[in-house]
Amino acid sequence: MFQKVLVVEDIDSIALSVVQLVESLGAHEVVVVKYCEDAWTKLKAEALQGRPFELLITDLSFEKDHRQDAITGGEALVAQVKAFDPQLAVVVYSIEDKPFRIQQLYHEHGIGGYVLKGRRSLEQLKTALLTVAAGERYYAPELQTTMRASSFVSLDGYELHLLEQLAAGYSLDEMEARFKVLGITPHSKSTIEKRLYRLRDSFNARTLMHLISLAKDQGVI
Repeated sequence: MFQKVLVVEDIDSIALSVVQLVESLGAHEVVVVKYCEDAWTKLKAEALQGRPFELLITDLSFEKDHRQDAITGGEALVAQVKAFDPQLAVVVYSIEDKPFRIQQLYHEHGIGGYVLKGRRSLEQLKTALLTVAAGERYYAPELQTTMRASSFVSLDGYELHLLEQLAAGYSLDEMEARFKVLGITPHSKSTIEKRLYRLRDSFNARTLMHLISLAKDQGVI
């Protein structure tokens, strides 16, 4: 089992239950922080001093307050720490259930497990931690059907921007004009049309409106 664990959770009662669980499994040092920026600072500092964390348990969504941090969400934190230390074990513990967001964490950032918060989530978190400690990936039972049903669509920044502009109600002509002003390339209308057609095909969407609906349902935008 992991000996040194970093928990990123801003709700005290949940953080306490996670700490108790991790300690019951044999962890000797468990640190809790409420901000992703603090988590990144702590994790990096400990690693540089030769005392790296072995496991990161993090939520995805955090309540906003007066702080203006560079890293404000769990997804950005996971991406940052995995780029810094690809071997760090990561388990996400969140209420977020959008298929795209979850699959992206597995496929692009290599998380070890994802557990949905709920009535029996501590039992599942225990199973997830033991599974990841054994060198395997954990998929929560209620996510397995969703993960199988939703084939993963890897999107680049340009395609995400297209979907966001489309969802905001901009026409193709307006997108072309906006992309030119913003310096986003390619910005020709024909290229935008081709990329949107490819996105429709990837998502099996019948229309552009259907594409936006599917993208929202899966947590892409």
